[in-house]
Amino acid sequence: MSKPSLRLQFTKLLVFYHVLLWQLGHWPQSKLHCRADVARLPEDEGIRYQFHSLFSSSANFLMSALRDFMSNTELRPEQIIEVTYCSDVVRTYGFVIECNCTNESGCRITGIRMSYLGLTGTIHEKVGDLTSLTYLDLSRNQLNGSIPASLGRLVSLEYLNLQFNMISDSIPEDFGNLSSLTIMELSENQLSGPLPQSLGNLTTLTTFYVSANNLSGKFPETYGNLTSLKKFSIAGNYISGPLPVETIAKWTNITHLTLRNCSINGTIPKYIGENMTSLRYLDLSFNKLTGGLPQNMSSKMIYM
Repeated sequence: MSKPSLRLQFTKLLVFYHVLLWQLGHWPQSKLHCRADVARLPEDEGIRYQFHSLFSSSANFLMSALRDFMSNTELRPEQIIEVTYCSDVVRTYGFVIECNCTNESGCRITGIRMSYLGLTGTIHEKVGDLTSLTYLDLSRNQLNGSIPASLGRLVSLEYLNLQFNMISDSIPEDFGNLSSLTIMELSENQLSGPLPQSLGNLTTLTTFYVSANNLSGKFPETYGNLTSLKKFSIAGNYISGPLPVETIAKWTNITHLTLRNCSINGTIPKYIGENMTSLRYLDLSFNKLTGGLPQNMSSKMIYM
């Protein structure tokens, strides 16, 4: 197998350098760019919205990789950094920063995807200042602490993915203000407390995953307003009380419904087999339900 090209090694190190500065809190007032016709960020975003203000953590393994490579190439990464600039899309290994530069007043950060990076530390409340964000993906890292209530200010947010971290405390009631949200994925964390009543305001929500947490309490009646839902899972929590038959009956677009391994009781209503014609996957196992499945369950449905 041939050795990696110098260009590939250079690219990897460039990523290491920026992630290192970001994690150690020394991110310069700059952003990577991948084309020449980049637009200048407004002064507030060019200075205030630096990535070191979003998280705090340590990265000794990146320091080691950076030191070894720089000693061989005498690389000076600061020569290729443009101050307060942002391109439409900045892609590197492991993360994507996306901007909208069509506004005459300057660019706005519209997307952050930083998954599978092994990031530690907490999500800083200043993420809530990035009010033009449409997607935020910090999944599959090692982030801890609580979800900042300030994320409730991201009224343009359409996609939120924080799953597979170690985030604790409750889901903020402020999430009920995320009026544009269509996908919320919070599974595989250490979240506790009740399901927020305010999430019933999210009438555009199509996917809601909070499986494998420590959530408890009753099933909110307000979730009957979530008429756009297609996929819903609260499996592996401590949600108790009767099966919310009246609420679920309003989810006429639902395709995947997973209430597995909670403490829900009651009987399975007939309408699940008769009226929920879009339903393709149903898992109600490991609860305290009585009776059997409706006789007219669709043969196309997978259920447990």
